[in-house]
Amino acid sequence: MSEVKTGSLAVRLPDGSLRQYDRGVTPRAIAKSIGSRLAKDAVWAEINQRPVGLDQPIEQEGTVDIKIVTRNDPNALATMRHSCAHIMAAGGDAVETRRQAGFWTDDRRGLLL
Repeated sequence: MSEVKTGSLAVRLPDGSLRQYDRGVTPRAIAKSIGSRLAKDAVWAEINQRPVGLDQPIEQEGTVDIKIVTRNDPNALATMRHSCAHIMAAGGDAVETRRQAGFWTDDRRGLLL
């Protein structure tokens, strides 16, 4: 293994190969450097087996393991559904807050007035 320079980051890919990047690189930038298709299909990344967003800078120094998770990954669909459930719940909370404040009422036909 080659030495890692101060301020730089060695990224170990799932196939065991190492790539050098500047500290603060994002998983999205790493995916783009590997290939445009990977970057397009990327959903999130795992850094040292911890899930992170694609735009979260990697601030560690030294060597990290990375896995770019794509929409074709068996775990991707379940995670995307879980994330969507959080978004829907947040939207529902906003609707309930407005309803309680009297911004609209239900006229029993399912219409919001």
